[in-house]
Amino acid sequence: MLDSNFINEWLPKQEIKNSLFTSSGKNENRVISEDNKNIHGTKKVISDIESITKKIEEAQIDITTPYPNWVKVGLSLANELGEGGRPYFHRISGMFPRYSQSECDKQYDVSIKENGKGVTIKSFFYMAELAGVDINHEPKAGKIGSGLSLSEEATAYNQGDEPTPGKESGESDTDKQETTNSEHDSLIFDTPPLPDLVFENLPVFLRESCNLFRDGLERDIFLVSAISVLSACLPNIEGYYFNKALAPNLYLFVTGPAASGKSGMDWARYLGQTIHDQYIEQSKKEREVYDIELDIYSNLQRKQKQKPDRPKEPDRKLFFIPANSSSSALIQILYENDSRGIIFESESDSMAQTAKNEWGVSSDIYRKSFHHEPVSLCRRKEKEYMEVKRPKLSIVMSGTPKQLLSILPEVENGLFSRYLYYAFEDLGGFNSPFESHADQNYPKYFKQKGKEIAELYGQLQNLKQSIIFQLTMEQEKRFTLTFNHMLQKDRLLIGRDFDANVKRLGIILFRVTMILSALRILEDGELSSPMVCSDQDFETALIIVTTLEKHAIAVFHRMPKNELKGKMSAFYDKLPLQFNRQGYLKVAGELGINTKMAEYYIAKFIPKLLKHAYNQYTKISI
Repeated sequence: MLDSNFINEWLPKQEIKNSLFTSSGKNENRVISEDNKNIHGTKKVISDIESITKKIEEAQIDITTPYPNWVKVGLSLANELGEGGRPYFHRISGMFPRYSQSECDKQYDVSIKENGKGVTIKSFFYMAELAGVDINHEPKAGKIGSGLSLSEEATAYNQGDEPTPGKESGESDTDKQETTNSEHDSLIFDTPPLPDLVFENLPVFLRESCNLFRDGLERDIFLVSAISVLSACLPNIEGYYFNKALAPNLYLFVTGPAASGKSGMDWARYLGQTIHDQYIEQSKKEREVYDIELDIYSNLQRKQKQKPDRPKEPDRKLFFIPANSSSSALIQILYENDSRGIIFESESDSMAQTAKNEWGVSSDIYRKSFHHEPVSLCRRKEKEYMEVKRPKLSIVMSGTPKQLLSILPEVENGLFSRYLYYAFEDLGGFNSPFESHADQNYPKYFKQKGKEIAELYGQLQNLKQSIIFQLTMEQEKRFTLTFNHMLQKDRLLIGRDFDANVKRLGIILFRVTMILSALRILEDGELSSPMVCSDQDFETALIIVTTLEKHAIAVFHRMPKNELKGKMSAFYDKLPLQFNRQGYLKVAGELGINTKMAEYYIAKFIPKLLKHAYNQYTKISI
């Protein structure tokens, strides 16, 4: 039997009602005799409970932590459904990592004996909403006597009041509180910039280039774009990740408001432009030779043509692959360019149109190329078969949030988790277009940088064997600890839907460390294998990727069906390293989160994300 004093510490002071109002406001008597406990509740309420339980299961959300929440869920279901609530209690409890069927049955037996202890089904609805579940599955669903939606009833319950029939949803206290935070809510992306420490410890090549940018946003965008362009410029460098050889190739999407701050990306393109120009010039010369040989062959007599073979048309050499390339064209370009290339597009509309026309095919190619898995093409008419065994494709894209959705409309198919994201708001004023931060001819400067990269590209391409990249043992341990912590944190704050992003951020971090280490060749000229990452480059890459994890979360929350999952994550991110109750309530107020919801979040964070002692809370970090 539960200790009644313990229960009274957290149970809401509410009357136990033996009647239930329907959405029409009419009173429906509930049968509460022992003989009929398995049919408690109206069909409408049972439908709501089933709908919410399904959403909890689909999102893999645990609403039973901490322990009092589990007790309250059982009591609320027992009060409403009697024995009929037991299957729901098992399904909901099953989201807890250490779920036990026998323990769950014991707890529900207690709930039945306690007869719900006055905890109504509203408690269950409220806890589900706090955990980010959309409890309004239909516009007019879930109205229980008051004429309010489930969400509005939960809000009213949270305020300690019974819902008032006919009260407009726009008059709720929560809505008033959130109105005061309209400036915060109006931000599409509230994301952190890259710390200055990153720029202080970059390889000289990147550090000097970043120093040309005064504006922090432009500098950030240049750096992430430059690293991503360079990921396509380092042939014959590979590292082993889960026993599979990985090249440095990255996918990047920069997203923010239109006409704002993305010019740093354009300068990054210069780093690969010389390689592209060299390929174009090579193709031009090969085409000229081909045209001459074809003309000679065409003028031969029929008997003479039997001896020499018809001249073979040369491959099209490209480094920058057009973003509007069809899937078949993309495979052919990779096939003709040693399996490598980069899609670079500062306006993503052209790629969006291609994705719209053949989404399933192109998405499959991009997903496979990220892991260097084979992609192939078969043409019926020409009876031609092409296979790119290890595609090494990089992608650098930018666009508005709406344009991003046109290219990545959902998170479920796996392409979303393969991108590194930089998401931003442009809160600055109108900068003078006639002033320059550095006394430098920018086009000339970055063309020279492109030539340096082209020279490095040639050196690496001519190697007889690949350079093998490695982390030190200590770095490997730090790497694993960091992503274990990140995975547990994001599962708690967001749910399992973000797991794929975290795991592929591990691949991205490994690739960024590889790129920074490879740039040290420009400083010391060392081309030996293995190439071991320095602690400085490892820490720099780690800061970049863990900062951009927050950008990925911000984009994730803007994806369809994910909007409600952002509150708890935003709350945790805004908390300082150390704080007390007054501190977290202040942060909650800034985000439009009421007191009880903030307390619920804090309880969820302990002990995995927070240490707690004597009204002092400390974030757990690696």
